[in-house]
Order: sequence, then C-alpha cells, then structure tokens
Amino acid sequence: MKMKKTLLLSALLIFACSSELFCQDYMKMNKKNLRVEYQRKLNQIDSLKKVLDLTYSVNQNLQSNLNNANSDLLSISDSLKNSKNELSRLGFEIDHLVKKVSDKNLQIDSLRNSLIDFYVAKDSLQLHLTIARDSIEMISLENEQLINNTLNSDNRSRGVTYWKIKNNVEPGIANKITIQNNPLEITICARSKSFSIFDKVVVEGHSIRLKKRGNIITMTGAGDGTSARFLLYDDMMTMEVFEDGKSEGKKIYIKTKRYSCN
Repeated sequence: MKMKKTLLLSALLIFACSSELFCQDYMKMNKKNLRVEYQRKLNQIDSLKKVLDLTYSVNQNLQSNLNNANSDLLSISDSLKNSKNELSRLGFEIDHLVKKVSDKNLQIDSLRNSLIDFYVAKDSLQLHLTIARDSIEMISLENEQLINNTLNSDNRSRGVTYWKIKNNVEPGIANKITIQNNPLEITICARSKSFSIFDKVVVEGHSIRLKKRGNIITMTGAGDGTSARFLLYDDMMTMEVFEDGKSEGKKIYIKTKRYSCN
C-alpha cells in the first residue's frame, strides 16, 4: 500500500509540473474549452491510476515471485547443504569400505601365501613320505630276501620241500604237504589245520614208522591198518593210501613255494 501511494504522488507531481507549464495557456481559454480540458485531464488521471494499479499489481506479482524464488533458493540451498553433508558421509563410508577391502586383500594375500607354503610343505612331506615308504619297502624286501635266503638255506640243509595237490578235492583231503628229509618228517595240511608225522611218533597209542628209501617214503603202523606211500619226483609227487594192503587211490601233488596252512 505504501508503494501504491508513492507511485500516485509521483504521478501527481508530474501532472502538477505539466499544469504549471501550461498555466498561461489555460488563462486564455474560455469556459467550454476549460471544461473539455479539465475532463481530459481527469481522464488522464484515471488512465494513470489504472496504469499505476496495473504496475502495482505487476510489481506485487513480481515481488511474490521474487519471494517464492528466494524461498526456492533457500530450499535449494538447504538441499545442497544436505546433499553436501550426505556426499561427505558417503565419501567417508567409501573411504572406510576401501580401507576394509584393502585389509581383506592383504588378508587374502597372506592366506594365499600361507596356502602356497602349505602346499610346498605338503609336497616336501609327500616326497619324504615316498622316500621313507620306498626305503621301508626296500628294507622289507631285503629282510624278506634275507629271511627267505635263511629259510632256503635251512630248508636246503634239512632237505625241505613243499607240495600242493594238483586238483581241487573235497574237504578233509590233504591239500598241502611238507616233507623234511633230515630228520625225516611229514607235515600234512587239511581243513586249515596241520599235523606232523615223524618216525616212531605215537598216535592214539600206536607207534608210526616213517621210512625213506631212495625217492620213496613209506608210513606204516597206524592202528586201523592204514598206510601210505609217497613217491617223489623232481616237480611232482604221488601219495597212495592203503587200507589193509589194498590201494584206495593216488593223489598227485606238484612242488610249490613255502606256504601257510589255510
């Protein structure tokens, strides 16, 4: 409202100045012309008032727009400040995450190096284990060879030979036989059990006689009248069983290596 009054006062001053300039001309006019001139001036004043009102309205709109713009600027400024603060916070979080990622990468590198050291140690231990296993196998082979040589030497000194039946037979039949010549002894395996017979051994109150002549071994003296004859060749042996002097058949055996009775 104060602005409107100021504009109206300015217009009146301008009108007054212009009226003073034309004062002498008005003195020369008659009443009719003065009335016309007066009405024209009133119309001019009305026009000026309308212009002033329009200018004031436009000015008010501009002022309102300016206030709105200032409010928007303040809001934008606040948003920018908040955005700046948020960016600062996000920047701090990013730096923190980058540091954590860097620490994790260092841990991964450390674990990778530890894993490499582990595999190197594992390969080294595997190599040592292989060498130790080979050494044990070599020692075992050497010991086995030594034992076999000792046994073979002992067997040769005692004249020991090992025999197994050529064909599969029914249970209860002697499937493996060991013959020792010095002193004379026969070990028979049947049903995973073994029993040994030597000269003058007593079985169920009867003295068994075991004799060898050349490549023939005879076993006599069993209480039930059973006797046996073993005929030895280089790589084959026959065992013939007799009951009361009557042959019950022959079994063929082939020479084999040392065995266990099972």
